[in-house]
Amino acid sequence: IVKRMGDGIMAFFNAPRPLADHAARSCRAALGARQALARKREDWRAEGKPEFRARIGLHTGEVLVGNIGTPRRFAYTVIGDAATLAARLESLNKRYGTEIMASDATRQQAGEVFEWRKLDLTVVVGRTEALPIFELLGLKGQVDDALLAARDRYEQAFEAYLARDFEGAAMAFEEALEQRPGDKAASLLAARCRGFLAQPPPDDWSGVEIQTSK
Repeated sequence: IVKRMGDGIMAFFNAPRPLADHAARSCRAALGARQALARKREDWRAEGKPEFRARIGLHTGEVLVGNIGTPRRFAYTVIGDAATLAARLESLNKRYGTEIMASDATRQQAGEVFEWRKLDLTVVVGRTEALPIFELLGLKGQVDDALLAARDRYEQAFEAYLARDFEGAAMAFEEALEQRPGDKAASLLAARCRGFLAQPPPDDWSGVEIQTSK
């Protein structure tokens, strides 16, 4: 953990000492933080206090790391596009109603021990290339079967969406929402499909959602 930024923190792995499994460690740390916060919410609820929630963005890529600043004021930190993208993913959780969002780079490098849900194809603010984004659900063998079933239905709906079967996709997203009540991502994509049924996208549409805010 290198610094606090308002109500957030920045943390990174693989420096100053290399860690071969740094992507997996970041995922485990995110899941551990979510679990610890869930336990605290139970205490706060019992005490009649407001419940605090947090969002986490995970990305794996090259950054500049070291003591950065001036001789009078500097800090050991990271800078670079990869760090910025992690921050964008953290913020994007709010739009999709998720708690832990990761890039495909992190998902691929983390290994086969985690359960994921492919959320969308998007272009975040400040970038031009499409980015597959994923929700980290948990460790394999520790995720509820009902949640995995809802995940599978969502991903089937997403494939239909990319194939421009907007009616079938909308119905499937709505079924995923029934399986996982309150799933904002399923509701969001279902509404997007309904919008395309009313006003179809252009012929060169690729399924990519362009984000207009951080």
